[in-house]
Amino acid sequence: MDKPDTEKKADIKKLKSRIKFLEKENQWFFSAMDMIASMGDMHRDIPRSTDPDFLFTMARRYLNQLLNLKSLAFFLIREKDNSFYLANGESDEENGRFQV
Repeated sequence: MDKPDTEKKADIKKLKSRIKFLEKENQWFFSAMDMIASMGDMHRDIPRSTDPDFLFTMARRYLNQLLNLKSLAFFLIREKDNSFYLANGESDEENGRFQV
């Protein structure tokens, strides 16, 4: 018993849609795995560095890959009065955007 042509076409349309969805998901997983593999570079370099700007730059690089952020800044705590200060922002123009 064969299905009518309209049902066959609907089934084919559903299958094509499903394949497209799975291919998109697969592409996302490959991108995520590639990103995770590239993070090994960061872990290799960090133990050798004690420069906070280098560490912030590396962290920004990987956070920007993970998250689509307009701006990113790192604040540290000033120990003498426990206040926050901007330790590292993306650029001088962006630094005015961040407030404590």
